[in-house]
Amino acid sequence: MRISILGPGNMGVALAKNWVLKGHQITFSHSRKKEKISAILQEIKGSQFLELAEAIQYSDVIIIASAYEGLSEIFRYKNLFSNKIVISCTSNLKPDFQGNTIGLQTSRSFSVAEEIQENLPDAFVGEAFNSAFAENIGNLQRFDSTTVASIFYCSDHTKNKEVALQLISDLNYQAIDAGDLKSARALETFATAWVQLAVVSNHYPGFEIKIVNH
Repeated sequence: MRISILGPGNMGVALAKNWVLKGHQITFSHSRKKEKISAILQEIKGSQFLELAEAIQYSDVIIIASAYEGLSEIFRYKNLFSNKIVISCTSNLKPDFQGNTIGLQTSRSFSVAEEIQENLPDAFVGEAFNSAFAENIGNLQRFDSTTVASIFYCSDHTKNKEVALQLISDLNYQAIDAGDLKSARALETFATAWVQLAVVSNHYPGFEIKIVNH
């Protein structure tokens, strides 16, 4: 697949490291840090950088891994997203890494993924990858482990779920279908609580989730 990653931060780079090994074509976009992009392209052989409009048009699948503040620029190109499969791992929740709050700091009543779907109405939007640390996803030694951790995904669209299932499996994770896109509300909240627990228990970043069925 031709995968465009909007926001080449730690998560975007970690995903790309895995997917190029599975034969996917990786395009990075939505960054003005030229030196950083140059280093990434040298590290991930065969990848490329395109401006935002070109990257959207070129791709079969679009991963939104940018900061929440960068979404407004992406939304300006909403007409280019028609029938595109979009997977978000962007969150706007603010965890207290000291573990001193009851509940999580957010005034949101709906998820970032739902906001993306609202602003890109002609795209097939889903959420995935926010229940794993980039450091672990990017550690290719995981493929030698007998224990496979879990990653949740959700969407209202079958097309999106089929792609998410494949891409998560390509990372050597167990893919867990969490239902419709509204489940992103729980996933984004869960991810923030999980990050907080990892930090305060001194298990960051070597801390992953494994779903066990009995």
